[in-house]
Amino acid sequence: MRTLLRRRTLLAGAAVFALAAAGFAIAGPGPASTSQVSASFAANTLVKSHAQTCTGTNNDSYQVTDAIFAGTAVSNDSHLAGPLTIHVRSIYDATTNLGSLTADVRIAGTATPAPDEFHGHLTAVNVNGTVQGYLTGEENGGGHVEGNLTVSFSATGGFGSSTTPGELGAGGAADTAIVTSGGCDANRPNNPNDPKQDNPGPEKPHDPRTSTTHH
Repeated sequence: MRTLLRRRTLLAGAAVFALAAAGFAIAGPGPASTSQVSASFAANTLVKSHAQTCTGTNNDSYQVTDAIFAGTAVSNDSHLAGPLTIHVRSIYDATTNLGSLTADVRIAGTATPAPDEFHGHLTAVNVNGTVQGYLTGEENGGGHVEGNLTVSFSATGGFGSSTTPGELGAGGAADTAIVTSGGCDANRPNNPNDPKQDNPGPEKPHDPRTSTTHH
């Protein structure tokens, strides 16, 4: 991997997406029906993971993770309750403890075979292991869900826990925004005294999912 952070991006926490910081989510098949929903969840079973580290142009150490975690979601909305799978792609600056992640979120039904009762996409900011973001997706049957999400995250432990689950449409996390820029070279050692780091050579795009380090 030669460059992971080529684009200048701005990622914002819950209230930046125009929903209250205290937590709010809505679901409904269309303009004819809108209702507030919430869910709690934890996903700590590691299904598979590819991970690697790289050094930024400012010599910060980045952790890049592509992993799948399994767990359970609980909600009064039956479409948001059941076996949970989260496929996460995370880039985390271990020097500043700031990062961002995106995730594919699926909640399965109880039938056999179980169809997806919910399929959504999460975009979030990670500040020292606390993830704040925005989840949007579709329920089986036509409901569209949008809402704030707050949860703890680690690349090895996954999302939330049985004692401190993640929250969709609930909680009281503070708003957070970060900006990233520059490049991240996986072949540059984490050694700020190495003169080779001043001229890493031409940069080539690289997909973090082709990691060579496995956990």
